[in-house]
Amino acid sequence: MHDIKFFETNTNEVKDNLKKRGMDVSIVDQCLALNGKRKELTTYVDTNRAELNKFSKEIGMLKKNGEDASEVMSKVSQLKKNMETKTQELGKAEKDLNFLLSTIPNLLHKDVPEGDDENSNIEIKSWGKIPSFDYKPKDHVELGESLGMLDFDRAAKITGARFALYRKDLARLERALINFMLEEHAKAGYEEIVPPYIVNDDTLFGTGQLPKFEEDLFKLNFEDKNYYLIPTAEVPLTNMKKNELFDKKELPLKVCAYTPCFRSEAGSYGKDTKGLIRLHQFNKVELVNIVAADDSEKAHQDM
Repeated sequence: MHDIKFFETNTNEVKDNLKKRGMDVSIVDQCLALNGKRKELTTYVDTNRAELNKFSKEIGMLKKNGEDASEVMSKVSQLKKNMETKTQELGKAEKDLNFLLSTIPNLLHKDVPEGDDENSNIEIKSWGKIPSFDYKPKDHVELGESLGMLDFDRAAKITGARFALYRKDLARLERALINFMLEEHAKAGYEEIVPPYIVNDDTLFGTGQLPKFEEDLFKLNFEDKNYYLIPTAEVPLTNMKKNELFDKKELPLKVCAYTPCFRSEAGSYGKDTKGLIRLHQFNKVELVNIVAADDSEKAHQDM
């Protein structure tokens, strides 16, 4: 989630950045307004809490000296009522602010081009030669099914649409690729992890899947707990250091994991969903490298 202090000191920069995404930047002003209200209410609550403490001591002294404390106690009663109202308002302001901040996407890198669609993308590098054929090539679905290596019909019978059975050499190839990538990452200094494939809602909030992408997640009904199947190993891997203080000397923290990934792909029905595209379940080897902010670009290029 974004730091509201950064929004306060870099308001125009944040707005210009979000405009690149085509966002309504009034959400920034809403955040700043809520933060102003939060600060005002915090000051009120803190000031009146100090007043309550002062009055409580005064009541104690009056009673100790056998004097009438009813007037001060009446003030305390009214102050407590006001405090209760303002404390509720403060809680709501904080909740609303945090919710808005959690819906704002990451700020784009300065090199990201501005545009309305993929036609505005810039080609940075290309390699290899695009092959040409003197016949119509088969797509991966037709090829896989004709070789008896892909079976969508039986997967649909077992579960439903947008699942696949890998068979024979294709199943072996999938396993071999997973092992190959894990071994390559180990050579590059990545620690292999076998994480849980089920996580809680706080973990998904930590990597930004919640609240924005909840409809793309598979939620589990289990003992009234907010459990979800992971959409990517990035979720458990990144949250390994959640709420922990650690020495900068521990960085970089390089971990990798193979996991199946589960996504509902809400809203993608009928669009780019043929064959192995946008399945509800797929396998992936994920890399996570936690580094100091100044080293992030180099780490990205190294990966």
